[in-house]
Amino acid sequence: MVRIESKLLSVWLAVFSTKNLGIKRRDDLKDYTVAYYRGRKNVEKDLSEHIQHGKSFDSIDDEETFKWLEAGRVEVVISESREGNRLISSDGRFSNIF
Repeated sequence: MVRIESKLLSVWLAVFSTKNLGIKRRDDLKDYTVAYYRGRKNVEKDLSEHIQHGKSFDSIDDEETFKWLEAGRVEVVISESREGNRLISSDGRFSNIF
């Protein structure tokens, strides 16, 4: 028997904000306060390498991070692309987030 490594799942992460910040690379996040859903280890690791200590916050779910963004508590949310777009389209409170 030969073991073959393969991807089981691909997830596209996206940056959401209420302003057009022109973020193209991870390093572009360094000047912003960022929120993400706790438990996404890849996001946590990337943020620890690119964001100043005290400028990233984790939450219990994606909806909470979007509420923080809407309230102006953070400037950027990092979320799974499909989930973030689903939240924006299903909840009128998030209509100014893109």
